[in-house]
Formats: sequence, structure tokens, C-alpha cells
Amino acid sequence: AYSRETELTIKNGRKISIGFTTTNRVDNLRKKVGSIVSFRDITELKRMQYEVIRMDRLASLGVLASGIAHEIKNPLAGIKAMAQACEEEFEQGDSRQEYLIRIVRQVNRLDDLLKTFFAYARPRPPNRNLHKLPVILHEVINLVMKKISSQNIQYSENVESDIPEVLVDSQQMQQVFLNLILNALDAMSEGGKLTISSRKSSEYFPGIIGRNNQKIKDLNGSFIEVVISDTGMGIPAEKVKTVFDPFFTTKSTGLGLGLSIVYRILEEHEGDIRVESEIDRGTDIFIILPMGIKNG
Repeated sequence: AYSRETELTIKNGRKISIGFTTTNRVDNLRKKVGSIVSFRDITELKRMQYEVIRMDRLASLGVLASGIAHEIKNPLAGIKAMAQACEEEFEQGDSRQEYLIRIVRQVNRLDDLLKTFFAYARPRPPNRNLHKLPVILHEVINLVMKKISSQNIQYSENVESDIPEVLVDSQQMQQVFLNLILNALDAMSEGGKLTISSRKSSEYFPGIIGRNNQKIKDLNGSFIEVVISDTGMGIPAEKVKTVFDPFFTTKSTGLGLGLSIVYRILEEHEGDIRVESEIDRGTDIFIILPMGIKNG
């Protein structure tokens, strides 16, 4: 007997993993008269194996990022302090001041990158309070409206104003929406359409977090769903499941930690996220946030 695995594309275009085992069929004289081939769908098993590897990678990278950031941060502080001290030694208008100003500027840039590492490696626990989700969304949209206009992007929203409040850390949720919206805008460098909708819903389709989180699996009743849609370049099907891995990026610049941080924040909020994308058609991001009542 021997076992093999393969991947098949079914009628709706979805890919599934199939395991098959071939066993010899023998007669009473132990003579081979044929073969028995058994098949089983191992898609869920493969996904669980991938998630175990992924979570182990996340933990390892978190420790690594934290250690590297600490080793770099202290020397940077010394470089910045010395550059600022030297700058004061020169008279106003001295051309050498410009070099020191550039040093300080680049140190500040590195410091911002380190803050991103720390946010990934050691995310602070959420300070959750009841908030109106439309208010958080509008605050983020106000931050990016200039970018939307400059890229000739059509923006539309369908945000129900009377949806119940959600128990979230408002700053962290702003970070989630800002990361996702900026990604959508970056995918539409030549213009397009950005649509954001939000509604109360009871129809739940588990995403990348919910498949492995029993609390989310047990969601009953109602929750809030936010959908961020763009008409950008789309994400290849084989890469959709890895977009939340650390350092995944389709851009020529950036660390690729933004979506990984989004994943962690939503996980801390017992929320969920799902990605549907098609090349040259665009991407839909579905965010699920359970409604809750603040204790006390």
C-alpha cells in the first residue's frame, strides 16, 4: 500500500487537497487481482497543519523582532543625541548643519520602523470600551481623504448609523481600518473605486481567525460586519491565505507587517477577518466584530 496527496480544482474554482491510498487486492491464493484506491478530502487537515506552522513562525519572529529592535534602538538614541549636540556647535547658516539635520531625520525614520516592530512583537492589550463603529470609520476616512482625492478614486459608503456599539479599543481599531484602507488605495494607483459598508448581521462565515478560535466559532446572534472593497489589481489566489503572515507585501517598500498587526488586533478583540480577491477585479475584506456589553 502507498499513499499520495494531490490538489484538485472543483467546479466552483476552489482548490481542495485530496489524499489517496492504493492497496493491493488479492485472492485466496494471495495473488494480486487488482487494486483498491480510497480517497479522502484532507483540505481541513492541510489548513490546520499550515496554521500550526504559521503560528510557530509568528511566535519566533516576534521574539526575533523584539530582540533586534532593542539592539538597534539604544545606539540610535546615542547617534541622534550626538548629532543634535554637534548641530548646536555650528553657527546658523553653516552648510554642515544640513548633514546633521539629515542624520537626525534618518534616525527618526528608523525609530518609526522600530515602533512598527514593537507593535508586532509586543502588542499592548486592548483597552476596550463601547464605541460607535461609524465614528471610528469616519475618523479614519478623514485621515485619508486627501490621498483618495489625489489618486482620482471614487469613494462610497453604506454605513448604518444606528448599528449597536461595539466593545473595542478605539485606537487599535483605527489602526486596523487605516492599514486596510491604505492597502486598498495602494492597489488602485491609477484610480478606481473604494467602498466601505457596515451593518449588523447574523450570517457568519468563519475567516482565518475564526477557524481556530472556539470563542469566535461559537458566535451566536448578532455581530457587526465591516466590508472594505477596492477595484485594484487583486491578490493571486495562492497568496490570499498568506497575506497576514509577517513580512508579506506586494509593495517595493515597507516591512509587510501591517496586515500581521491587523490580524493580531482582531484576534485580541475576538473578531475575525476574511479576504476574497480576484486578479484585475479587486479585493473584498470582511471584518467581523462581536457585540458585547462592558462589565461593570
